[in-house]
Amino acid sequence: DMGTTSTNGTAGAANVDLRGLGSKRTLVMIDGKRLQPGDPLIPVPDLNVIPSALVDRVELALQASAQALLLRRAQRARSRALAELTERERDVMRLVIAGRPNKLIAEELEISVRTVEVHRARVFEKMDVKSAVELANLMRDVEEPR
Repeated sequence: DMGTTSTNGTAGAANVDLRGLGSKRTLVMIDGKRLQPGDPLIPVPDLNVIPSALVDRVELALQASAQALLLRRAQRARSRALAELTERERDVMRLVIAGRPNKLIAEELEISVRTVEVHRARVFEKMDVKSAVELANLMRDVEEPR
């Protein structure tokens, strides 16, 4: 975010606040080299020598990196939650995702409807979801461990 004192492309100094980290940072690296002050009388780097398109691309790259990190964390959390499910909970989960009602799940697994309800509730709790639709969306494109 270029500050209001920005004069990018003209003489003077510019303030940049990348990712909300503050505009008072003094170390700016370009191609692995420290950006030197533009004016020996002003001991701050002159950001006007940095093309604004480069600043925009850096910001996009940082956003993409943050999104990828969040996705990896969510995938690890999902994997840990799946590993905590019992075999019976996984059986119930597969049938819930397939859209089967509790009564049919109970018949197929030869257990009571109440037992299905208990397993279903535990699956929802462990997977941190509130509904079968949310569970199905979470598990889309996932190979679960056996």
